[in-house]
Amino acid sequence: MFMNSKDIDKEFEKRGLKRIDPSELPEAVKRLKNKGRKITLRECKSEVKLSLDADIVEHFQQESGENGEDYKNLINTALRNLVDSQKTNGGKYDEILNDRKFLSRLKSELETV
Repeated sequence: MFMNSKDIDKEFEKRGLKRIDPSELPEAVKRLKNKGRKITLRECKSEVKLSLDADIVEHFQQESGENGEDYKNLINTALRNLVDSQKTNGGKYDEILNDRKFLSRLKSELETV
C-alpha cells in the first residue's frame, strides 16, 4: 500500500504516533520523496519508548560492537525479520496443520522411528 504524505500524517495521527521531522529521515528516503514517489509506512521510522529485558539489550549491544551497527538498528532488523517471516510462513503452516492426510502419514512415519 502506497501512501502520500497527507495519508501518512492521517495514519500516524490515527495510531497516536509521532511523525519524525523529514530532516531526520535517511537520505535515501528523502531522495525518493523528492522524486514524488509515494512513501510506505515501512519506510518511515516512529520513535517509541520501549522497555526490554536487560539480557536482550546486552545481546544486541554485543552484536553491535562486533559489526559496528547501532544496536537499536539491530533490534529493528530482528523485529522486521520476525514480522516478515510470519507474513510469509503463517499461511503455509496453517495449510500443513489442516491437511489431515499429511498429518496421518506423518504420524505413521513417526511411529516407526
